Amino acid sequence: KPAERRLVIIEDTPEINLDVDVRHPNTVFMQTTVHRSMRDLVKNALRQLPDHLIVGETRDETAYDLIQAFQSGQIGSMSTIHANDPESALVRLTNLVRQAEAAPTEEPARRMVAEAIHLLVHASVFLDGRRRVVAIDEVVGLDRDFNFIVRNLFRHRNSIAGGVVTESFVRNPDYVMGPE
Repeated sequence: KPAERRLVIIEDTPEINLDVDVRHPNTVFMQTTVHRSMRDLVKNALRQLPDHLIVGETRDETAYDLIQAFQSGQIGSMSTIHANDPESALVRLTNLVRQAEAAPTEEPARRMVAEAIHLLVHASVFLDGRRRVVAIDEVVGLDRDFNFIVRNLFRHRNSIAGGVVTESFVRNPDYVMGPE
């Protein structure tokens, strides 16, 4: 990111490691405490006019504030969420949004999530203990029944040929990148 772009990183436990020699010069790190919740820090971060908001993990009603932040100009912001697959992540995020005080009902919550989330990167832990990206999906929107429409862009594949396992990251042949 260009030096003039303000990054605000919020975490419960410091896990995002930036090398001091290459640290972005306009980065603010915030960490939760007994007296400062993740939700408080997200609200406080928005007052600091961040260009990009990075939240370590979304796991409670903070999702509501985070989705609102993503909808209000913090393009290129990100967070993590634990789920089995990209579609489950969207459902889980919707449920977390609905846990907030004065939260929207199911349909508006799904609309908020579908409008705020553009890209899903799904990582898995493999048997050898390494984490790998296994899918990159685009959130297209909602169908008439308010189900998420997710389009696969790339998928991790294993293949066996001659007793040798090879791994590849394969582009969806049906995916055509739209104009920017």
